[in-house]
Amino acid sequence: MAVTVKEFFFRAPTTKAIEQAKLEGLPTPIKRAPLKLAVDVLDYTGIIDVISAATDDNATPAGRLGGELLLNAVAEVFWNAARALMDDAPNHRNLTVDDVDLTKLTWEAIAATEPSGRSSSMPTDEEWNIFLEAYLSTMPEILPEKSPAAIANAASILKTEFKALRGNTRPVIEATVKQLLIYVDAFVNAYDAEGQAAFANVVQRVRRCGQRMLDAKPAKAVTLEI
Repeated sequence: MAVTVKEFFFRAPTTKAIEQAKLEGLPTPIKRAPLKLAVDVLDYTGIIDVISAATDDNATPAGRLGGELLLNAVAEVFWNAARALMDDAPNHRNLTVDDVDLTKLTWEAIAATEPSGRSSSMPTDEEWNIFLEAYLSTMPEILPEKSPAAIANAASILKTEFKALRGNTRPVIEATVKQLLIYVDAFVNAYDAEGQAAFANVVQRVRRCGQRMLDAKPAKAVTLEI
């Protein structure tokens, strides 16, 4: 076993959650401070011990359960990677197995992939609301030359995961997506590690969808202010 320390960050409560607590007479939710946990995590030796206990001829029920847990954890890595590949596939039609590059679903290939690209986690409505609220309040300071309408337009495009750009010519899509991704990077950099962690899921989704939109083939041009 190896002691591993991980710091957990917590999101600020939404206005809706605060109002709901007030209506129910409950304590007012707060933005909780980060919490660091030191946990004994399996190292190479521990993993070998689990495998040995599970595959021994006289394996105990506990040993077999430990082995199943390990196999399930490994399988989840593959399924998460597969889902990430499917999220990057064309979204204008149903998928087939031919859309999934199985050569990227080996242990070695997954290990060589950037951590952010190994899994796909769809942001919740709450995560989107937190991101958009922060984006609308932060970007006027980062982009003082932009009008409130332009910033709101950019936020609405991000919320649709760039689907609002469908039907535009490739130059319009490329310019808009690339500019919006620059805005998102500037937005993220305005926050410390704690703030960035709160938006990580949405930002990862935005970047993936932006790249997917760059690979699409639009049709006609529309002038957009962002």
